[in-house]
Amino acid sequence: MDAWLTHALLEGHPYVFRSCGGDPNGFLKEFRSAWSLLPTEVREKILQFWASRPYPPIIELSDVWSPKAAVGQVRHTGQELKFRAECFLLFRTKAAQWIIAHELAHLYQKALGRPPGGESEEKNEAEANEFARSWGFDDSEANLLVFYASMHDVPWSEACSVIYGILPDGRQPRRKSKPQP
Repeated sequence: MDAWLTHALLEGHPYVFRSCGGDPNGFLKEFRSAWSLLPTEVREKILQFWASRPYPPIIELSDVWSPKAAVGQVRHTGQELKFRAECFLLFRTKAAQWIIAHELAHLYQKALGRPPGGESEEKNEAEANEFARSWGFDDSEANLLVFYASMHDVPWSEACSVIYGILPDGRQPRRKSKPQP
């Protein structure tokens, strides 16, 4: 297993994220870019929320949490944000930033005082999606990846190879040859 590493999250703020595996520098680039695209009042509300908590937030990039199918998750009333390392090795910028923005939208819900899980899981997810879209993020690529992976019950690496047409190491996927008559 990879060692846990700690990285500065946002310039000028004391928050860090920890990683175990994946590409922490690539994730950090995507996180900071997504963060910078949030409206100023949203960033300020999240920072106020974090500052009001009894301990700093835990932001994690790893593959050592459940459920395995989840790409990102906000837990413990907004104190933990977890992102699946495997996915951030595979996803292109549009999908990566959507996932980050979606999870930041859940955090924003908590900062606004919404109860964990909202009125229902469906409404909670719909509102997080609406926030992320209103901030200018595009969910089309992420939705396609999630749909393919869940419908075919395949790992993220396979969904990405089919949707992107490449393997994680940049090679073209091998096509199954048709049986000869």
